[in-house]
Amino acid sequence: IVLAGRVLDENRQPVPRFRVSARTRTGGMIPGLGAETVSGSFEDEQGRFRLSGLFDGTWVVSAGGEGYGRGDELTVEVPLEGEVELRLPSASVIRGVVLGPEGSPVRGAVVEQEVGLQGLVARAEQGDDAPRAVSDADGRFELGGLTPGAVSIAASAAGYARSAAQPFDVGPSEAVEGVVLTLRRGGRILGEVFGSDGSPLPGVTIIAQQP
Repeated sequence: IVLAGRVLDENRQPVPRFRVSARTRTGGMIPGLGAETVSGSFEDEQGRFRLSGLFDGTWVVSAGGEGYGRGDELTVEVPLEGEVELRLPSASVIRGVVLGPEGSPVRGAVVEQEVGLQGLVARAEQGDDAPRAVSDADGRFELGGLTPGAVSIAASAAGYARSAAQPFDVGPSEAVEGVVLTLRRGGRILGEVFGSDGSPLPGVTIIAQQP
């Protein structure tokens, strides 16, 4: 089955290059977990697309593109008569610098959005299109492709603990400047895991979380 439609920006102008993703609607606490997915990349001056490979049922459809944030998801019943219309907001950007605990710039730090479990599903759907930046020799970074609204970002780098997340509320096409992300000194927790009979338990996964 083919799903046809158009992708427009917030001013109802066609988006010429974009990606469309569709996933089957699933139950459970984390939408999208375990869903069937179909996606495709398109180029069309009128923003039109035809996404094939779908089957009968309820699908959740979304779009993304360079220079745009992620649009709202649209739930449709397939097969569908007519076309769907997907909207993409102009992306926001956050610029700043990544510093080490001692205040010196850190090269090669990865700056990303902080996301929950549902956000991890969306990030997996976006693949290489997910917003991500790497700091340069002066610690500077530019994180673009952000969806307008509430955004929280953090930096990570080898040899350091992750920086504290910083929240922002960004508008379409807005550029936030002068952000400072400070990496923290890392540490290790060493210990042993024993069963109820007192014998060591191999292969146990240990997770540490902040309260």
